[in-house]
Amino acid sequence: MQSSNQYSAPNQHQVYPPHYSYRAHIPPLSFGEAIKLSFENYANFSGRARRSEFWYFKLFQLICLLPLSLLVLFTSFIGEAAAILSVMFAVIFYVALVIPSLSSSVRRFHDTGNSGWLVLLDLFCIGGALSLIFGCFDSQAYTNQYGPDPKRRVDRHF
Repeated sequence: MQSSNQYSAPNQHQVYPPHYSYRAHIPPLSFGEAIKLSFENYANFSGRARRSEFWYFKLFQLICLLPLSLLVLFTSFIGEAAAILSVMFAVIFYVALVIPSLSSSVRRFHDTGNSGWLVLLDLFCIGGALSLIFGCFDSQAYTNQYGPDPKRRVDRHF
């Protein structure tokens, strides 16, 4: 039987020194936690984002922008002034969501071990498909070049 180091992560070669403790898997974020975390990291393009954070933020965008699109559609039948106001409101709301959406996508690319610059390729060439594909991939286990695994936590004890 193999000897197990008390500071090593399960089934991994990474060993933590004695002043660190390893905590196993952290449960997925709830919808509210994911939205809160996305807005707390509003313009943070470094680090990593879990799948739950990424997908819940995409769902939040859909929940917010779909009714706004319908509002613009219906107010266009009412009159020009109402349509202009609804379009202005929708554009302001959309612009407010662009930066956190980009930062969430960049951090999701980082979580899969890829460069965040792929989001530019996604924006201009592929039309969002790349983010959706990489949004489905699992995180790279443990620390990669973009930061520690957000699913697992290592705490320092001094």
